Amino acid sequence: MNGLIEILKNKEWALSPDYLHGVLEVIRGNLKNHTPLAQVQKKAPCAVTVNAEGEIDFWAYEQTREGEWYGRWAAEDLKVPFVNVMTIDGPITRGGGECSYGSRDMRDIMMECAANPFCKGHIFEVNTPGGSAWARHDFRQAIDYAHERGQRVLMHIDGDCMSAGMWLASMCDEVYAMNPADEVGCIGVLASFFSLKNGAHNQFDSEDFHEIYDPESFDKNRWYRDIVDNDNDRELVADLRKDGEEFRSDIRRAFPDATDDMIHGKTFAVSEVMGVFVDAINTLDDCIQRLFDIADGLQQPGIRTNFINSENMGLLNDLKALVSREEAKGKQGTEGAAASETAQLNDRIAQLEQERDEARNSVATLTAERNQLQAQVTDLEGQLETARNDHQAECDNHATELAGVREQLETANATIAERDKEINDLKGQLGSHYQPGSRLNGKGAGEGKEEGKKTAEEQKQECREKLGWVKK
Repeated sequence: MNGLIEILKNKEWALSPDYLHGVLEVIRGNLKNHTPLAQVQKKAPCAVTVNAEGEIDFWAYEQTREGEWYGRWAAEDLKVPFVNVMTIDGPITRGGGECSYGSRDMRDIMMECAANPFCKGHIFEVNTPGGSAWARHDFRQAIDYAHERGQRVLMHIDGDCMSAGMWLASMCDEVYAMNPADEVGCIGVLASFFSLKNGAHNQFDSEDFHEIYDPESFDKNRWYRDIVDNDNDRELVADLRKDGEEFRSDIRRAFPDATDDMIHGKTFAVSEVMGVFVDAINTLDDCIQRLFDIADGLQQPGIRTNFINSENMGLLNDLKALVSREEAKGKQGTEGAAASETAQLNDRIAQLEQERDEARNSVATLTAERNQLQAQVTDLEGQLETARNDHQAECDNHATELAGVREQLETANATIAERDKEINDLKGQLGSHYQPGSRLNGKGAGEGKEEGKKTAEEQKQECREKLGWVKK
C-alpha cells in the first residue's frame, strides 16, 4: 500500500506512461469497488558467493536462523568474497511496500554491503517501467559510496528498463541485457495526479470535495491550485523541464554515443541500441562472475565508465562527442578547419587511451606484485613459526640438561661435606691420642719409655690406616 500512496501523492515521475495510466485505473477501480489487491512476494536483495566447487550460492538478506526470525541479514557478518545483487521488479518508489523494496532500502543495503571489505561489487537486476524521479538521489548516494571503495556497479536488464530505470543505468559502470528483445528508453519526466476543484462532487462516494486555505497561505500548493482552478501549468512544467534537462544531461554523459532522437522519450529494443545503451548480452551469472574476475584482476573493467581514471574518461567522452559534431560540420562544407581540429582531437584521444591502457597495465602489475609479496610474507611467517618452535624445543632440552647438572652438583657437594666431616673427626681423634712427652699407660717418662713410645707409633699407624694413607 505504501507504493500506491506514493504514486497517488507524488507529482513527478520518470515512468512509462502506459504503466502509470494502467496503475491509476486499478486504483480508481479499487476505490469504487473495494477490490483487494493481491500481494506478490518481493524479491529480497542477496549476497552472492562462489563455493569451493566454483558454484554460485545466493544468500537472502531476510532469512531465519535456528527456526526463529532473525530479521535482515547483516552484511558485516559475511567474511568471504561476495557480490551484492538487488532486484528492481516493477515501479521504482522511495518507500517501497509489501511487494517491492524502495530506493531508500536499496541505498541502505548497498552502503552496508559496500562497507564490508569482502564486497567485490554490486548488480541491479532490473525489470521496471520506471518510477519516482526523486529516487535517483538515493541511488547516486549509494553508488558514489561504492565507487569510493573501488567497487564497480553493474546493471543487468531482464525485461524492461524504462525512464527512471535508464536514469539508474546512467549511474552504473556497465549495462547488460538478458535478451536482445528486452526494451529500454522512454527517457523523460511526466506528471500525473488526481485533482478535484473546490466544490466538486465525487461520483464514487457521493461526497462533495472542499479545499479551503487561510488567506496568508497563498503560495501553498500553488502549482496544483493553478492547474485545477486556472488551467495554468506553468510552474509544474518548469519543474518538469528542470528534471528533464538533468535526466538528459546524465544520459549524454554516461552514453555519449546516444543520438538526439534517442533521448526524448522513444523506446527501443536492446538489439537496436547495442553498444549505445547496452554493452552486451549476458546472463546474471555471467555478470556476477565478471565482478569477481575484475576484482581479482582476471578481466579488465569496461571502457565506457572506467572509474579508475574518471577525470580522463569524462574528458575522453567529451572529446569523442566534440569529434562527432565536428565531423558532422565537415560534411556540411567546413571540412578545412574541422579536419585539422579533428586530427588534433584524435591525437588527444589516442594519447588518453594510451594513458588509460598504461594505467590498467600498472594496476595489473601492482596486483601481481602484491600477490607475490603476499606469498613471500606467508612463506616468511611459516619459516618464522618453524624457527620459533625449533628454538623453543632447544631451550627446553637445555633446561632439562641444566636441571640434571644442578642435581649432580648438589649430590657432589653433599658427598664433599660428608668427607670433610669425617676428616675433621679423624683429625680430632689423632690430636687427642698423640701427644709427645706425655705420660703413657700410667708410667713416667723415665719409666717404660720404650714401651710408651711403641704405643704412640701404633696409634699413628692406626690413624694412617683409617685415613687410607697406608695399606693395611
